[in-house]
Amino acid sequence: MQNRRLFDYIPAILRNARELQILIDRAEQPETDRLWERLSWLWDEQFIETAGDTALSRWEQMMGLPPASSFAERRAAVLRRLREAPVFTLKALIATLEEMCGAGKVAVTMDYDNYTLIVRMEPGGPVNAARSLLTRRVPANILLDVDFYYARHIDLSPYTHEQLSESTHINIREDV
Repeated sequence: MQNRRLFDYIPAILRNARELQILIDRAEQPETDRLWERLSWLWDEQFIETAGDTALSRWEQMMGLPPASSFAERRAAVLRRLREAPVFTLKALIATLEEMCGAGKVAVTMDYDNYTLIVRMEPGGPVNAARSLLTRRVPANILLDVDFYYARHIDLSPYTHEQLSESTHINIREDV
């Protein structure tokens, strides 16, 4: 911390006044030092790299992160969450979901008229993890419709009843 002595700001003509010296040394200087310390602490709390327990706890609470054991781990967790791709592009989102679920196992469409993102994945896919990712990445004004993709009647129209009778209803429904 810099040396911020109030006595240095007093005009030279008043520096010999004993009452002023006592007033500054015993009353004003300690208060000013505490003010500068508090200001320095507030400045450090504004940045994750220098934040203390108060600011890190607040960040963890806002982001839903579990508290870690050390300041370094806590700062790293908050920074990781902040560095997640905040820009929403459909192409990047589809790539992330395909990485999570497997290529060809997820279908993503955007209903622009109704501001709805429709995500369908094969049964047994990581639907909870996908919902969590989408909740964090998709802008708040877009509705999410996340569910499993099941075979529809139109998907089965090329098959005969004899071909379909070889499988159970569940297998037909889930094996798209």
